[in-house]
Amino acid sequence: MAITLSRKKAEVEDSIEDVAKALREAADGLSQDAETAVAQAAEAVRKAADVLATVKINQLERNGAKLTKEEIDAIRQPIIDKYESESTPYYSTTRLWDDGIVGMTETREALALGIAMSLNQPIPDQKYGVFRM
Repeated sequence: MAITLSRKKAEVEDSIEDVAKALREAADGLSQDAETAVAQAAEAVRKAADVLATVKINQLERNGAKLTKEEIDAIRQPIIDKYESESTPYYSTTRLWDDGIVGMTETREALALGIAMSLNQPIPDQKYGVFRM
C-alpha cells in the first residue's frame, strides 16, 4: 500500500512539473498575445461605441437635431466608459458570474489541486466522437 501511495505521489509530482513546464513555455509567448488581445478589445469597444452612437445620432437627426462634433463625442464617451468599466474581470466576479479570480501567487496551487483531484478517479473510456468547431 505504501508503494502504491508513493507511486501515486510521484505521478502527481511529475504531472505538476509537466504542467509547470508547459505554463513557462506558454508564458514566453503570452506577452505578445496579451498585447494583441488588448488592442483587439479596445478596437471592439470603439466599434461598439460607434454603432450605438450612430443609432442615437440617427434618431436625433430624424427629429431635426443638428449635432456638433462635441455633442457626438458626448454621446460616444459614456458608452466607451461603460464598456471599459464592465469589461474587467472584477466586474463579472463581483456579480458572481464566475467562480472568482485566481491570483498570480495562487495559480500553481490551484493547478496542482485540480490535477490532484483529477487523479482520484479513473478516467473512463471516451464514448463520443471528436469535437470540432
